[in-house]
Amino acid sequence: MDQTPERIDSHQMLEMLKEWIHLRRLCKMSIPKTPYVWITMILGLEKGEVTPYLIIDRVKGEGKVIARYQSHGLRFEFLEKNGVLCWFETRAIQSRSSSILTELPEAIFRLQRRRYVRVSARSGTEIFFQRNNGSIVNAKVKDYGLGGVSFFIPLLTHVNLGELVSEVQLKIPFENRWKQFRIPISKIIRLERMEGGGGVCVLEFLDIPEQEKEQMWQSIFQEQRYQLRKTGKL
Repeated sequence: MDQTPERIDSHQMLEMLKEWIHLRRLCKMSIPKTPYVWITMILGLEKGEVTPYLIIDRVKGEGKVIARYQSHGLRFEFLEKNGVLCWFETRAIQSRSSSILTELPEAIFRLQRRRYVRVSARSGTEIFFQRNNGSIVNAKVKDYGLGGVSFFIPLLTHVNLGELVSEVQLKIPFENRWKQFRIPISKIIRLERMEGGGGVCVLEFLDIPEQEKEQMWQSIFQEQRYQLRKTGKL
């Protein structure tokens, strides 16, 4: 069931924007009803005649695209520390050499509960973790997000529903290198076993460092963009 988002406006909205600017929090910028997506951040506020403008860090190749879809506006999505999604929509009014000037949004909307975006894993994406008995499990990843990861249970490997595991490492191939994320504690929340062994297991991340969360958030949006390009939608 869809949930009604919380509306945040006026002074509280400005304070949230100032905090994101201060923390240099990465966000997803997209053009609604199109496949165009970028990773950027709000650089600051600029004084306007009535309300301030937002100064957005410019990203490669966005200028002509935004101009082409001017009537669609822009949508920005942020993730709070607890995993709650916030977003707002606004309109670009000027493209500069290193930034984009947009109108101040009317409001920020916040979901009342966590909603994690998940992406299908590239071939070669792996997970490593340690069980309580000290054994190390290495498995191929099915999909992942900020909330957790699902992986294919290796043959002859036995795990238990509700089991806590530690030292989780998620390794994602990216160009000529690896992206690696470390999650100290996770919990097995779902098991789908197959006859003869194996199956699919879902891990929920219970404790993920803020820096890792920021980097994974960015990586997920980059992966979404990669998959759109791969399917010819971008």
